Amino acid sequence: MLAVELGLRAAIAAGYRNTVLTIHSDNTGVVKALRTGTTKNTEHNVILEVSMDCCILRAILVLAQVAAIQIDARWISTRDNPADNPSRGIFPSSIYSFQYPPPIPKHLAKHVDRILVYD
Repeated sequence: MLAVELGLRAAIAAGYRNTVLTIHSDNTGVVKALRTGTTKNTEHNVILEVSMDCCILRAILVLAQVAAIQIDARWISTRDNPADNPSRGIFPSSIYSFQYPPPIPKHLAKHVDRILVYD
């Protein structure tokens, strides 16, 4: 869920508005939450994590509404997910770096390690 919020913030930072943003995730709970607008997070069953996911989901829904971005959430297998390696700290060549890093809000700051350098 955290990656979705950061991706949405990056799209907004790049100037995207009034568009459809397709999000591929290998997490069925994330896909379901984005499609329904609710999360139960029964996989982890940890109150703090449920609270964090709800906070992030609310932020995603508000950001998308303000920017008039419709989120099209689709499931993808882990094997086919290009975001799987970066989520594990294995990054592609810097030529693929995104030019518009989003500002990191306080509720995500402790979960995000700013290891990439942007010129």
